[in-house]
Parts: sequence; structure tokens; C-alpha cells
Amino acid sequence: NFCSLGPSTNPVHTTDICPLVISMHPGRFSCSANIDAGDIDAACAAARCMHQISSLRKEDVPNNNNPDVTTNAAASHVEGGLGNFRFCAASCVETVPFFPGAKAPSSSSDPNRDSFGFAIGLENGGFARHLLKEASTIRNIKTIFDTKMREELLPIQELCRKFANTATPEYPIEYLGIDTSLNPSLDEGGSVADAIECLEEVRGDFGGTGSLAAAAAITTSLQSMPDILITGYSGLMLPVLEDERLAELGNVGSSGGDG
Repeated sequence: NFCSLGPSTNPVHTTDICPLVISMHPGRFSCSANIDAGDIDAACAAARCMHQISSLRKEDVPNNNNPDVTTNAAASHVEGGLGNFRFCAASCVETVPFFPGAKAPSSSSDPNRDSFGFAIGLENGGFARHLLKEASTIRNIKTIFDTKMREELLPIQELCRKFANTATPEYPIEYLGIDTSLNPSLDEGGSVADAIECLEEVRGDFGGTGSLAAAAAITTSLQSMPDILITGYSGLMLPVLEDERLAELGNVGSSGGDG
């Protein structure tokens, strides 16, 4: 039901085109801005874009059936700054299977024919809590992820490969891998920050002592899982607006990020 148009790599396009994409009714499109390290112009353009999206009103959203008429329903996906859930600034890697920063590879393995590729992104905050509770300490994270998480991902990978093998020569399909990132949800028990607090070194105080060491161990494990074709960021996702525990800590001025 959603389509990502990929990243803007031009600051002018970021400020002039991305807000128009986000405003389109009924909010099925998302996009992003690619910001390379040290690119101040791109970062400023992304900030201006976010400000424009936050300011969108129902008058800015055309009705599909009549471009001269706007409706409250048409504007519901942008009111109150909600449009920024469909835009992000990112330093894009080759393949990103997460909205709104989703990005497809720039070219196929065979440039002389069309092909389709797909990758898998996970919403796994609850599973992360299960894994880290079982690990108990930072030292055990690598072992638990290499066994328990790998066991869950292998059947998904096998299914994806079987699907890719059903493609015809005229329209080949390439399986691009799994982004193993820990990604929170707003479901009960879906917070990644809360999951990390299960570790003895963190002791229920995410952002305090042990948090960075835990994040480093988790990231290393996610990016080196045996037998899994890994793609995307494959790291630790900590979006404040999508992680209830992280939002709670932000409200009380915690999550300082001590070692």
C-alpha cells in the first residue's frame, strides 16, 4: 500500500519536490534525502523540507478527483506534522528495505536487461526483548544472536530464495537479503530501548552506564550473523517517536548515552 520514491540527492529537489510528494493524497508515497558526511547544503535542505512538511495544511493537499478542491480527509495524512513520518534524512546505503528511507540498488547485476529485486526489513522489538533477556549480559549477545535470531531468519531467507527462483528469464527477480536491524514497534513490549534495559550492565537505565557498550555489541552481532545474506543498515534503530520507552526517557531528560 506504500511506495518509496527513493532519496533526493539534490538540495534543490529536496526543498522543492519532496514536500509536494508528501502532500499527495492519500499519503501513499514516501521519500528521503541523502546526506553524505560533511554535506552542509544537503543537511540544511533536509531541515527546510521537514519544516515545510510540518507546516502543511489541508489547503495544500489537492483532491485527486478535483485538483481545485481540498478535503479534510485528504489532509489527514499531513496534519499536525504527520507528513514527516513519510520523509527522512539519511546517509543511504545501497539497499534500504525500511520506509520512509527505502532505496533500491542503482543497477542490476546484468545492466542489459530489466530485473526486480526485493529485501526484507523486520519489526522485531518484542523479539529483541526476548533475545536480550536470554542473553542477560553483553558478553552473551553474540552467541544468542548467532543462534536464536539466526534460527528465526533462516526459514525466511529460504522462502525468499525459493520465490526468487520462480522468476522467468524475461523478468528475473533477485533476493537482496535481510536487514537484520533491531526495529521497534508501538505494540506492547515492542520497545528496543526497553529490551536493552534487560541487560545486567544497563540495569534498567537506557542511556546510562553500559548502554553504548550494549549498542556496540548488538550492532556487531547484527552485521556478522552467519549464513544470512545481510543488507541495508543492519544496526540498532532508535527512533524517539516510534519507541515508547525512548520517548519516555526523552520526556524526563534521560538517555544521555554514557558508556
